[in-house]
Amino acid sequence: MADFLSRSDLEARCDAPTVLRMADRDGTGQWSEGNLAILNEILIEAEGAAYSRLMKGFPSKAQVIELMGADPFLKGQVAWMALELLSERQPGFNAADGWGAYRAQYERAAKTLDEVGKAVKRSAGEATAGANVRVGGRLQPRPPAGDADAFVFAPSRNNPRGSGGF
Repeated sequence: MADFLSRSDLEARCDAPTVLRMADRDGTGQWSEGNLAILNEILIEAEGAAYSRLMKGFPSKAQVIELMGADPFLKGQVAWMALELLSERQPGFNAADGWGAYRAQYERAAKTLDEVGKAVKRSAGEATAGANVRVGGRLQPRPPAGDADAFVFAPSRNNPRGSGGF
């Protein structure tokens, strides 16, 4: 079962009959058990792609799930990825090069998720899910455990751990 993505997320970006036609492997034209299984497999695959991109900055799966619930834009990007993956697997929706009907949306979504994962772009859902542990693509320095008042020196290009002095 998918963690945060659902069929309705795909249908919000593409009409419901098209989503069904892309998932229809048994030719019934209905949401049979087999067609729902195909759809769920695709949803899980798209979520996996999102986890691999976002967990650079949001280290727990639970935090990514919460981020998706708090940021409909990001969740929509994952839905576009799922639509591309679904269209790639159905004859008539894919091109000779192997890409499906939503290549441009997939590439834009992948880039956006990479940028949010690396903290090049920030997500509106961070207020709920917790801040990205990266700032501008780098890990934020943290004080030693148990020492909340410790001073942390800013890293530099020459000294990535901080200078340790003034």
